[in-house]
Amino acid sequence: RVGAKDEFYIVQEGEHQHVHASYDQGGFVLDANFSRPQPWGEGGEGPEGWVGHLPILGLHWFVYSLGSRASYRMEINGEIITGTGLAHQEKNWGKTFPKSWLWGEAASGNTKIALAGGPVPLGPITVPDAFLIGYRSDVLEWNFHPNDPALYFPTIDACNGIFRVEAKSARRRLLITFRVEGTTRTNREGFFNVGGPTGTGFLVDSVESYRANVEILAYTGFNGDKLVDAKNLTMGAIEFGGDFRCDEEEE
Repeated sequence: RVGAKDEFYIVQEGEHQHVHASYDQGGFVLDANFSRPQPWGEGGEGPEGWVGHLPILGLHWFVYSLGSRASYRMEINGEIITGTGLAHQEKNWGKTFPKSWLWGEAASGNTKIALAGGPVPLGPITVPDAFLIGYRSDVLEWNFHPNDPALYFPTIDACNGIFRVEAKSARRRLLITFRVEGTTRTNREGFFNVGGPTGTGFLVDSVESYRANVEILAYTGFNGDKLVDAKNLTMGAIEFGGDFRCDEEEE
């Protein structure tokens, strides 16, 4: 229970979940049901791989489902909205949070992409450009971790709503582009502020959009030049966090 008349709870029975939220004295009410989760990997495997067991890792990211079946009913000041779709379900926890980060996900049918990364605190040092990426389609099931080993080459332009990353391992190359069309320094309509948890409460530390167009190109071969999969998704989610936000949003 959040306040005198506000409440939030989750009930889980096996793979079925029910979420209820009520705020503003009933002005906003949400009831959602999730089922048939698509796990990241078998046996409870998450994005981190074996690195997730290292005690010096200051932050963790676990994806419970890349695309659960979802149904929902929202009531906003008397107006009722219902629908169905796919739900991405995940969590973060740890001892510290990076000063900058990127997060993104998108799903349509059998195609799903999820990623998170940036400079990662690892004990007394910070590893730059470390990303965790999972890509699923009717053709491929790829994961990328820094421990593959894999290298990452990001391009971050929050002011224009663009994030692009190239992930490379021995014989795989994945190019991912998130783009929120129409975004400029003076037009931020596609984004909204998000609060992050701190020791003194939630503070705005990132911006998100659920209007991203997502292009995915997958290559194999010794030079990573053989195109084996290409997908375009709409209504993807992208988050620019901390120092990766547009400089005007940091002020």
